[in-house]
Amino acid sequence: MKIILIGGTGVLSTSIAELSIARGHQVYVLNRGNRMEYVHPKAIMLKADIKDKPKVKKILGELQFDITIDFLSFNVNDLKNSLSIFSNISKQFMFISSCSVYLEPDENGLFTEKSTLIDPIWDYSVNKVKCEKYIKDYCPKIGLKYTIIRPAITYGDTRLPFSLTPAYGWHWTIIGRILNNKPLLIWDNGKNITTLTHVTDFAKGVVGLIGNPKGYNDEFHITSDFNYTWHDVADTIGEIIGKTPIYANIQKEFIINKMPSLRGLILGSRAKNTKFDNSKIKETVPKFSCTIPMKVGIKKTINYYIENNYLHGIDYFWDGQMDWLLERYYEEGSSVTFNNNNLHFIKYLPHTNIVDRVAYFLGKSNNDFLFRIFNKFTNYYSK
Repeated sequence: MKIILIGGTGVLSTSIAELSIARGHQVYVLNRGNRMEYVHPKAIMLKADIKDKPKVKKILGELQFDITIDFLSFNVNDLKNSLSIFSNISKQFMFISSCSVYLEPDENGLFTEKSTLIDPIWDYSVNKVKCEKYIKDYCPKIGLKYTIIRPAITYGDTRLPFSLTPAYGWHWTIIGRILNNKPLLIWDNGKNITTLTHVTDFAKGVVGLIGNPKGYNDEFHITSDFNYTWHDVADTIGEIIGKTPIYANIQKEFIINKMPSLRGLILGSRAKNTKFDNSKIKETVPKFSCTIPMKVGIKKTINYYIENNYLHGIDYFWDGQMDWLLERYYEEGSSVTFNNNNLHFIKYLPHTNIVDRVAYFLGKSNNDFLFRIFNKFTNYYSK
């Protein structure tokens, strides 16, 4: 089949591209071309910004596709743009949503595809629900088959799973903190239960739904049955690198009060107990199974970072923010005792430079406004 990925260089889409090509599908990738190293060598690259509709249409020309997979629509306007381009040249439209759209589990503590939707706490999940509704209303009217996919917490070569993380590709920062005796922030003693799915397992479910009539005009969450606490996750990382993590157990309310931008992520996702009933995807794609447990998957991620020069390096702005939060917590009467002298800039990797020091200083000051200006002129997150 002929497949086009809108995006195609993220942690999910690269695994889907790899498996699709391995199974004999022809894969096109539409993106801006800023991360060519993640484009599969056998994929056909179409370089354009999806928001530049005239250019995209010009590049597409007379191409037709069996399926379009949209990784980049985060609100209804994004989705309308994608559908206006691909609805007439694709037989099936697959929208990547999120398991964060679920509100409450069933009486067994499991989320199913029939679980009540929308958590108004997090704009991200609210917008994903709005996108799902738009697809369900719009696609049947024009005769376009749709499939909605809801991933939960996924991880892979560029992404380590944890409750609070820096930007993707910068996750060695978590390792750096552990190796240098800086605390990892947790809440509720890290006892919230999460379901982790390695992206190569996730891809099996997605690719199994390509051109699958049983998956038309329906929604599926695709997750593993591997459930862990966040404390388990960090302990496993520590076990692999040979260093026991130090934890700072801070009330989530304190974190949200000091950094309101984390409110949706924490309350709408990371602080929930999330287990899933996966019977629907298993019935629809009988060959779907998840075979990569956490320890194996995390070890693969860590090895990938090491083998690829730690990818982007250290997210010193995020590192500084974590230290800022810890200092505020200790200063405001916390009973937790810790050597505050360790909450400073540390050269985690040999190629650290002055730009990293400035980024850390801005993070330690929790000055997001100045950091945005700094990032604009230095392209800090583009390196």
